[in-house]
Amino acid sequence: MTKQIIRRAGGRSARRSARSAPLADHLRPVRAGLEGGRFNPLSPQAEDRIHAAVLDALEHIGLADAPPS
Repeated sequence: MTKQIIRRAGGRSARRSARSAPLADHLRPVRAGLEGGRFNPLSPQAEDRIHAAVLDALEHIGLADAPPS
């Protein structure tokens, strides 16, 4: 009688092949037609307002009397 070796599924090679397989279309983080790129939470006008406020604060307050951090 020949004894067959029964192998369990889910070993290291199965995990490696699952990781290297491409993701299904519904699981992909970026789909066709979606634009990627720089995260842009503020409009350019809002960025300009913040930049101007920072420069104004530096002009009036300065760094000479800055509190220790």
